[in-house]
Amino acid sequence: KFTKKIINISFETKSDIISFFNCSANKIEVIYNGFVKRDKKIANANQYVKNKFDFDNFILTIGAAYPHKNIESLIRSFNDLDDKVQHKYKLVVCGVKNRHTQFLERLVLQLGLSNKIAFTGYISNEDLSCLYAAADLFVFPSKYEGFGFPPLEAISHKCPVIVSDIPIFNEIYADAVMYFELGNQVDLTKKIYKALSSDDNSELINKGTQRIKLYSWEKCGAEILFQITNY
Repeated sequence: KFTKKIINISFETKSDIISFFNCSANKIEVIYNGFVKRDKKIANANQYVKNKFDFDNFILTIGAAYPHKNIESLIRSFNDLDDKVQHKYKLVVCGVKNRHTQFLERLVLQLGLSNKIAFTGYISNEDLSCLYAAADLFVFPSKYEGFGFPPLEAISHKCPVIVSDIPIFNEIYADAVMYFELGNQVDLTKKIYKALSSDDNSELINKGTQRIKLYSWEKCGAEILFQITNY
């Protein structure tokens, strides 16, 4: 109410602020986050991941297992993949474990997927970079995000990406990723099949490489400074 200027990270969150707090749109400025690729210091990421985690071909997702991250839906879609695909690929879930992880681990046990789905817990930056680089596919099925960094990280490591078709991801990623209809488990399964069966994801990856250039900390800092000195 008394704030002269609000800086936020996306037009989607701007819309939320206006909706929840009855705030004037004129006092809200959207300044996108910057992005810097995590440097991968390991020359052969695939071999490093094989030696440390015993992962060969795998689908990667990342994030604390809170319900809005929608990892349950990804697990169920993975379960719907045919035996041939499940035999070739694992699903790797990275992120600090919490009480919600226990629910997901019980689900995996009930589905008989304990040897197909791995929960790594906390991952160091170096290990995460190698996992991004070695993954065959990155899936980020969130129901809500304010921005969503992990797909940018995956794109920066030349990994094809599937995300939920929610407004924030359309805003941040445009046509640089594949989308599935949120709440449609069948559609997610189909998109996973499509991504894994593609012989060439280079067009998608090239679009992602260009998209990343929109998000720099230099630009972000300059825009924040302008707002501070000119409000």
